[in-house]
Amino acid sequence: MDPISLTASILTIVNETYVVANFIYRTIKSAKNADAEFENIMSSMRVELLFLRSFLVYFERARGSIIQVRDLDELWFEEIFHILRRLQNDFHDYAKAMKASGVEGSPQRQSQLAPTTTRVGQRPDGFDLEADPQWDKPPQVMNLKNAVKWGLWGKSRLAEALKTFHERNNSLKEVLALATAAQLQQMTQSEHSLEKLIQDEDANRLGLSAHAQIHRLLTKPESQQDDRALAAEIQDFSPGLDTTRCATLVTRMSMFNSRKQKVLVEVKKYPPGSEIFEMHEDSARQTKVKLRVNQLANLLKTSGSSSVGTLECMGFVNQPKLNQFAFIYQFPPNATPCEPLNLYSIIREHEERSKPIWNLNARFKIALKVASSICGFHADGWVHKNLRSQSLLFFKSSDAESQLMIDSPYLAGFEYSRPEDGSTARDRDDDRDRNLYRHPALQTVAGDSFNKVHDLYSLGVILLEIAMWRTASSIYRAPQSGSSTESLGSGRIDPTRLHKQYVRQAKSKIPYLMGEAYSSAVLACLESKYANHVYRADFSNLFYDQVVQNLSPQSLR
Repeated sequence: MDPISLTASILTIVNETYVVANFIYRTIKSAKNADAEFENIMSSMRVELLFLRSFLVYFERARGSIIQVRDLDELWFEEIFHILRRLQNDFHDYAKAMKASGVEGSPQRQSQLAPTTTRVGQRPDGFDLEADPQWDKPPQVMNLKNAVKWGLWGKSRLAEALKTFHERNNSLKEVLALATAAQLQQMTQSEHSLEKLIQDEDANRLGLSAHAQIHRLLTKPESQQDDRALAAEIQDFSPGLDTTRCATLVTRMSMFNSRKQKVLVEVKKYPPGSEIFEMHEDSARQTKVKLRVNQLANLLKTSGSSSVGTLECMGFVNQPKLNQFAFIYQFPPNATPCEPLNLYSIIREHEERSKPIWNLNARFKIALKVASSICGFHADGWVHKNLRSQSLLFFKSSDAESQLMIDSPYLAGFEYSRPEDGSTARDRDDDRDRNLYRHPALQTVAGDSFNKVHDLYSLGVILLEIAMWRTASSIYRAPQSGSSTESLGSGRIDPTRLHKQYVRQAKSKIPYLMGEAYSSAVLACLESKYANHVYRADFSNLFYDQVVQNLSPQSLR
């Protein structure tokens, strides 16, 4: 389908979908004698409707162009079209179910939101969820008999419809974010255009403003940076651990008053005796290093305040006596302020069981979440450099302290992260645990300069761990044909043998555990399939289509 036809189809589908969804929302809200417990569901549904409404405004205002590069536009349009088509079908099916339950009336095919009524830069007329929608026939309040029937099955059906609505909107949000990041990477953006996108209400609701802020921080680090250095003290923190840990941040409010706050801390070490980090020093090198540290803190603040899947960074504390910067993070919303668990420790504790403690659907969702996050980071132009299962954190819910929020994993361990085209330290620590996740090319004496391919290799190892529910070290020790189980011992890990073992296990085990599509995604990462694509303009779309979508539970169907 050509771009013009795709644009017309997208606008038509999103119009019709919005009207049907709004019909469902307004009809159920008008059913005064329906169960009052619908109110929370309806409130959540209104949020999803607002998202869809913002998409229509943003897309039409852009005159059907996201990337402003014809070939790339067509690629992203295809993704958007298929998401919206599925959403349209979902709501038409649900509307039919409502009608079968005694709800009369139907929405008009042509809505007030038609793009022909919209002037660029303005919201379409009638864009109010509380305004009466147009009807072929007005809906009627359910009678008592139908209200009882609705109460018996309607709530669960509505909750399921809302869950699907949320998932479709999340997919749409991911694609829009990747497309926007691709546009920002391909074109030179003026400060005015970036600021306009950052301040745009609809772009903010769609999650696009954060990508404009990240782009500005990456391309113009010398400007528009907030000072994230914190004048505070860290207490109750265990030094020497290289994972994200819980601690207490003490901020002096006055001579006799201080504020204590539970936070998360991860450290970025620097060489002992580095006078350039002493506060009284003011050299050009010190200025450059502090600029980069502050840039990273701002990047993590911006990504953490959006839905990228990272913790929100409050700032950093310079600790010259410990030769480190400590990055301070807030706990996620609805999380208990206590030590999080990482994926490595969870798998290690339970890998001897006959089956994983989390079901297949949960493991697919975790894999999808981490891959989507990495896809977003790479689209924005930065690399993680420290991906491993210890970097994937899970928090206990504040509503039920014994329950892990397994649907909301967070990526951490960004102490080595940097812009993709930024300079990088070439020092090799040869850490055995980290080498289990490092690309073989990084473990040679010369060593390649770090790029996206190396992040993807690490991602492949994590996806392999999730599928087999075994740690990377356990997978490495697994018996090979004609050999017995090998102990890691104290010697150096052979990166070539390690890589072959990962690939062998992915090919022989994953198709039976998670399906062929998941196996294909893992092998694409482990075998560096995208080594010649990471600098291409269409890489984000390619990776999303061939890896991220293959990690969805729907890939089994």
